[in-house]
Amino acid sequence: MASNDRKSMAWVLPSYLKFTFYSMLYKLSQCTKEMPLTVLIVLLQKSIFLDCETRIESLLAQVFENYKSLDENSPTGLADLFNPMQESAAPALGEAVKVYTLLHDILSQDAQTMLRNYLQVN
Repeated sequence: MASNDRKSMAWVLPSYLKFTFYSMLYKLSQCTKEMPLTVLIVLLQKSIFLDCETRIESLLAQVFENYKSLDENSPTGLADLFNPMQESAAPALGEAVKVYTLLHDILSQDAQTMLRNYLQVN
């Protein structure tokens, strides 16, 4: 994915979320029979978003913590312990880094520390 594609993606998600939020606020500001339904939709969207974010973070942690064992040909995504290690990084690692940089400000000290901790050899 090109750098410009990532920049446009990074802009689209927050813009879409703002638009959705403002449209929900507008609906909430009108005392209509749809107000309770709108509140429910907002709460469900927040719950779904947080659940997805938690699952994505968990998958990223698994990829980073097992980066030496990643295997694209394995059904589990992890290599068999008895097979020799690959000489190059699995493609999943590069994609995981891209997702990580979309979710975290990679220039921040906290994000760098978290990534470094994931990649430490135990």
